[in-house]
Amino acid sequence: MGGHGNETSRSAESVIAAQRALLLTEFGKHVSRGQPYAIIDFPDHGNVGDSAIYLGELSVLRELTGRDPSYVASLARFDADALRRAAPTGPIFLHGGGNFGDVWPRHQQFREKMARIFTDRRLVQAPQSIQFQDDAAIQQCIDSFGAHPDFHLMVRDRHSVTFAQERLGLSPTLVPDAAFGIGLLPRPVSPSHDVVMLLRTDKEKVNLDASTLQSIPNAREADWRAESPKSRTWQRRFANLRAIATGAVTKSKRQVSVYNYLANQRFDRGARVLSDGRKVITDRLHGHIMCTLLDIPHVYLDNSYGKIGRYADAWTKELRIARQATSAPQAVELLNQVGN
Repeated sequence: MGGHGNETSRSAESVIAAQRALLLTEFGKHVSRGQPYAIIDFPDHGNVGDSAIYLGELSVLRELTGRDPSYVASLARFDADALRRAAPTGPIFLHGGGNFGDVWPRHQQFREKMARIFTDRRLVQAPQSIQFQDDAAIQQCIDSFGAHPDFHLMVRDRHSVTFAQERLGLSPTLVPDAAFGIGLLPRPVSPSHDVVMLLRTDKEKVNLDASTLQSIPNAREADWRAESPKSRTWQRRFANLRAIATGAVTKSKRQVSVYNYLANQRFDRGARVLSDGRKVITDRLHGHIMCTLLDIPHVYLDNSYGKIGRYADAWTKELRIARQATSAPQAVELLNQVGN
């Protein structure tokens, strides 16, 4: 997909269907009907985009296997022995996203550790963006994955394909972001603002002309990293349920259901934030992707290292309901062109 030129002529439904079909094809190379599998590095935090990715992975893998994962765990709660008990065979999927590299080192160190521990299992990295800054970190990645006999890397933009081939010595597959596995969705709420501005507040943010954005009438500014007190209460309640479960299989099934619930709750929160605007301005990749899933007209700006532009260049640049801007004034200007 991706196309040529600057035409923005494809519907959200068409763009989503094409990417979901590719996800089924590529994930289907690693699992079969009824086969057990595990998903690790579950995103147990407030960033809605990661929950969207997880739910897309889950939707695709459920369709392919006809079952839930046998084991799911966050980075903090991972237990290698528990994984082997719950899923003694089958592939292990590493959660996708934008943290393959040294921008978010804890996740990279975790997946490299998995490559050293599970040399006897197929290890599949769900679609990622790659971004390294340090040569020592690059070498550590090469040492970890180059030695694994059955490691499969999916990446979601062409820059990551080239980097993996030329700098890491790996043979990646270009695959869409797994959130597209969710499919087209209705808005969960009707808009009460003309514009929602979903803008980063973390280390990937780019400084924009705040006065330009603040001048937009009937607009709401938001980010989706922080969770509500109600959400944190639910997490504590489910943490207690984890402890109550007895027996390896029962505990694993309970843990999977807990994680699935949390991901759905977080995704719903983000979908409601975006749906509150008739249109959206965002510098989050999954602001762009979830607006596509919800068929919301939007303008997107890039993050600190070009992740969104790279993704759009590969998959979504023909999308009728979206435009890419390079500055806040241009974002406001383009906002008037989308969805009209």
